[in-house]
Amino acid sequence: MDGVISGRTIKPPRVVLYAKDGMGKTTWAAGADRPIFLPTEEGADEVGVDRFPLLDDFPVFLAALGKVAKGDHDYGTVVVDSLDWLERLIFSDVAKDKGVSSIEDIGYGKGYLFALDKWRRVIAGLDLCRGQGMAVIAIAHAQIKRFDSPEVEPYDRYMLKLKDSAGALLREWADVVGYATNDVSVKKADVGFNATVARGHSTGRRSLRLVERPAYDAKNRYGLPDSIPFPKEGGWQVFCQAFEKAESKTSVKQIVDNAEDSAEAQREEASNG
Repeated sequence: MDGVISGRTIKPPRVVLYAKDGMGKTTWAAGADRPIFLPTEEGADEVGVDRFPLLDDFPVFLAALGKVAKGDHDYGTVVVDSLDWLERLIFSDVAKDKGVSSIEDIGYGKGYLFALDKWRRVIAGLDLCRGQGMAVIAIAHAQIKRFDSPEVEPYDRYMLKLKDSAGALLREWADVVGYATNDVSVKKADVGFNATVARGHSTGRRSLRLVERPAYDAKNRYGLPDSIPFPKEGGWQVFCQAFEKAESKTSVKQIVDNAEDSAEAQREEASNG
C-alpha cells in the first residue's frame, strides 16, 4: 500500500539527563559528538565547549535554537543547559505577554498552560535539529517531589525540577530520561542501649539510572540496562556503548551520520527542485 513504512527507523536520540548539583551533567553532555550548547545558566563556560553567550531571555533562546535548527553548521549534538533555568525564562516571557509581573498573577493556573505552548515551541525547534541529523541532550536539575500513585500510598521520589505539566510533556517527548546519582549503601550502626540506626555510605561509584523505580523517574525506548556507570570523564561514551549493544551494534555516531547525510540530500534536492 502506498505511503506505508515498514520496519524500524532509528533516529538520533533525544536524551533528558537530570541530577543533583555537582554531578557533572554538563561534562557528560560535553563528551557528545560535536556538541553546541544553548546555555540558560552558567556552567558551560568552565567546561570550554562551543556555546552561545548566556541566553537570559526566551526570545533570544528561540533565536539561537533557530540558528542551530537551520543546519548550516557541522555540529552533531545540540545541548540545552538547563531545562529548569529555561523554564524561568518561559515564565517571565508569559508574564510579559500578559502584562503582569509574575506568572502567578494570571490566575486559575492559566499562566502554566500558556507556558506549555512555549515549551512546545522549544520541542519543535529541538525536533527540527534532530531532523537535521543531530542528537539532542537536555540537562535538568533534580528535586525530591511527592508522587501520588493510584496504586499505593503517596511517596517521595527524585524527579525533574520542573512544573509537573512541563515535566510530563518533556518526559513523553524524550527517548531517554536518565537520573545520575552517587551509589549509596545502607549500613546499620549501633548507637547503644540495644538500638541501631541506618546510615548511608557512599560506595564511590556513580550510576546513570535508565529504568523507572519508586525512588526516581527514568525511562528509555531502546532496551538499555537499568543502570550504567556515570564516570566523571567519558560518561557519554559509556552511554553510547550501552546504546550500541542494545541496538544490535548500531552506534549513536552512525545514526547521527546517516541522519545528517539524509538531511543534506533532502536540502540539495529541495535547492535543485
